[in-house]
Amino acid sequence: PQDGDDYAIAYSDGKGEMPLYFRTNETGTYTINFENDAELENVYLVDKFENKTINLGNDAACHVTTYTFVGSAADTPDRFVIRFENLEQSDSSESSVFAYQSGNDIIVNGEGELQIFDMMGRMIATQYVNGVGTWRAASIQSGVYIFRLNGMTQKIVVR
Repeated sequence: PQDGDDYAIAYSDGKGEMPLYFRTNETGTYTINFENDAELENVYLVDKFENKTINLGNDAACHVTTYTFVGSAADTPDRFVIRFENLEQSDSSESSVFAYQSGNDIIVNGEGELQIFDMMGRMIATQYVNGVGTWRAASIQSGVYIFRLNGMTQKIVVR
């Protein structure tokens, strides 16, 4: 974005980083496709929310890379950046962030049985998630809750 308008990327000198803005009006699964026709090396897509780095360079398995993620209207437009550099981080690094609050909903990304506990350790809800799930945070009192999915645990503060 520049001066209130959105523009496409017309040119990059292949140095530093370049913002890749993303906006949506609804929660869903989205895919970013990157075709490396120029056979660039040391090019990475960074998802700041998921804390993932995806290798887009020609040393990746193929010249076309796709990245699928869950997005919502609550996401910041600067969630993604393209970096041109050598990174020590693996392109398949896992993140323990699988849920976040968006308005009156908790958005959960994953597959399996989601368990929700209060701070006293009592299970207050279970729900099967297959990809993207929504849990109504408005149905409970404000407080701190523990979400567990496939061995990952995350604390969510409901306001």
